[in-house]
Amino acid sequence: MLNAVRLNSMQFTGARALGPALAGFVLGRFGPSTAFMFNAVTFLLVIAVLFMVSPRPHTVVSGASFRQHFLEGVAYIRRRSGLVLSIVTVTVIAFFGSSLIQLAPAFANSQFKVGAGAYGLLVTAFGFGAIVGAVVMSVLGERVRRSRMALAGTLILGAGALGLALATRYGVGVAAVGVMGVAYLLVAVSLNTAVQAGVSERYRGRVVSIYLMGLLAGLPLGALVEGRLGDLIGLRPTVVASSAALFAFVVLAVISFHGLRAIDLDLTYDDVEEAGPAVAPATAAATGGYSPPMPRRP
Repeated sequence: MLNAVRLNSMQFTGARALGPALAGFVLGRFGPSTAFMFNAVTFLLVIAVLFMVSPRPHTVVSGASFRQHFLEGVAYIRRRSGLVLSIVTVTVIAFFGSSLIQLAPAFANSQFKVGAGAYGLLVTAFGFGAIVGAVVMSVLGERVRRSRMALAGTLILGAGALGLALATRYGVGVAAVGVMGVAYLLVAVSLNTAVQAGVSERYRGRVVSIYLMGLLAGLPLGALVEGRLGDLIGLRPTVVASSAALFAFVVLAVISFHGLRAIDLDLTYDDVEEAGPAVAPATAAATGGYSPPMPRRP
């Protein structure tokens, strides 16, 4: 499970590294219209690939409505602290951490006084940092608990954001964004693995959908709030505040949530029985080297 999540994260962040670099070149040489046109054309490739996929047969579990299925997914998550903490953590990371990358144009123009091409490199640094983080996870992912990796990544992300806020030179800013990319990958792989290892097949789609809601909603909402704050109080104080929020979350997690230890656990006995006995060996290997024993069912 960890290897699959890591591989998926590497291809995603690899595109995130190369895309902005190419976009910065196209923006600087041909302008935004050409950049958007190239982007639109690439979606045709994605659509073509989707037509080539042969989905496996799907059996409808029940005739319940979308609302009922969604509420069942929410109820399932609420009964499992590991899933709750994973979703809350990824929302915080997206809102206060990765959303800062959306402010790269403001940093490039206002803080570092560079052009569109350099703006692309600033965003690309985040993607390349994430690739480095994937390499780190390939070495440490099997040895370090997911909870420790997630907390360490959040701390490093806060430190990178603070470095970006205090940077006065463009090169220092690029390095700070690269550190943020490394940290983001550490947290993302840890949380993705925790969600995949802590959910039964019956609820996997609903749980992952809710997890992605936190991830994908936190990023634009965070950028919107931080952009507005940047206009009101300045870019540097805004990023410092985001960094402080990440540090505060780590302190809260250690004091109130036992250092996120719940995300180290895999499926419960009820989940294993529901999903089938073949699931247990696969999920046991996804704990990053930590699989606490569970008592026998009486």
